[in-house]
Amino acid sequence: MREFLALPCLLLSCALAACAGDEETLLAPLAEAAPLEPAPPAEPLYAVTGTSFGPEGNSSYVALVSSLAPDTRIDYRRVLELPGGTSLFGSDRDGFFAVGAEEQPTITRFDVGDAGGFLQRDTLSLAPYGLGYMWRDPGLVPFIAADKAYVIDAQTASVVIWNPAAMVLTGSFAIDGVLDPAFPDTAFEPDPTRRGDQLLIAATHSSETASAPFSSLVVLDVQRDEVVSVAREERCGGLWNSVQAANGDIYYATGAWDAAQHRAYGEAVAAAPCVVRVKAGETTFDPDFLVRASELTLGSATGALVAGPGDTAYVKALDESLLPPAADFDALWSAAAWRWWRLDLGTRAGAAPVDGIEPASAGGGELSVEGKAYVLNVAQDLAETTLFDLSAAGGPQRMLTVRGWPYGIVRVR
Repeated sequence: MREFLALPCLLLSCALAACAGDEETLLAPLAEAAPLEPAPPAEPLYAVTGTSFGPEGNSSYVALVSSLAPDTRIDYRRVLELPGGTSLFGSDRDGFFAVGAEEQPTITRFDVGDAGGFLQRDTLSLAPYGLGYMWRDPGLVPFIAADKAYVIDAQTASVVIWNPAAMVLTGSFAIDGVLDPAFPDTAFEPDPTRRGDQLLIAATHSSETASAPFSSLVVLDVQRDEVVSVAREERCGGLWNSVQAANGDIYYATGAWDAAQHRAYGEAVAAAPCVVRVKAGETTFDPDFLVRASELTLGSATGALVAGPGDTAYVKALDESLLPPAADFDALWSAAAWRWWRLDLGTRAGAAPVDGIEPASAGGGELSVEGKAYVLNVAQDLAETTLFDLSAAGGPQRMLTVRGWPYGIVRVR
């Protein structure tokens, strides 16, 4: 699963632990409203998951926090403990979240009780549609409406439709035309772009030895539950991240994985990273816009694309001075040698390095919450992760630090 779920650990089989009935796992009591007075608005509450990795297997937790601010502290004695790696899915302010299991195709819904505890509800299996796991990027489990959500699966080239309110499967449809026999491994970008009734998803292709020099764009109609189109971008491989501008144009960039592969192995393994565009209302790539990513950062190996404030974005560029001598691909990928640069969307040069966020490894990914992009600075030993808000007008802002690697955040209220 490339960058966001690419981990240096063996993934062990797991089963989601059952919770008894409707008992709540209490985190903290909430004060009752004063009698005869209107109840105050409920304070914000976020569900945050984290996965830790060890020689005996993976383990996860879900914590409830009232803020993602940097001074927020998680009481790990009060979290919901789960076996194996887990992802967190949900729509904002709906009072619940769903958990995807590491090596089982299951989704379990948890409601958040009035006292701030966890109420386990139904578990849904997607095995009838050929899925083998649900530890996956939260953006590929988008919630379309209160009674409809997708699981977008690259291995089966299909979309499974489920109802998160009733916790039942309601159907599926194939994504025909996206697979390529010469590059049989297809992966979808971790955070697709919603545009009205359409969902636009970049797809990258690879074989055991190389990434394809091209990418694809899949457009879904989320009301009719069907594929609108599949377009090929022959000029740019490894498209993995996207940002939508205010005018509706969507920019796509090669991911950091392919940027590191190109830097380590050259064109034989991965094409030069680039940035391309889909104009507002269009379903194919703009033939008049192509930028080599290294041209944005004075020749540095460059990948990724994350939304900033307004019509700005951030890319991640390799600082060669921070690499160990004779660095191979593993060192390139894992070294804390990648810096964020800020640019104006649509520009062909002139990105500038930013302060306020430490160099980190090429991986880590991002999580979106209420329209904000939070990038993950993961510690070298994977023991903890610090979130940075890149949408802040004054530049990247340090936010919450959590144990392990977070695979989802949902604002439950």
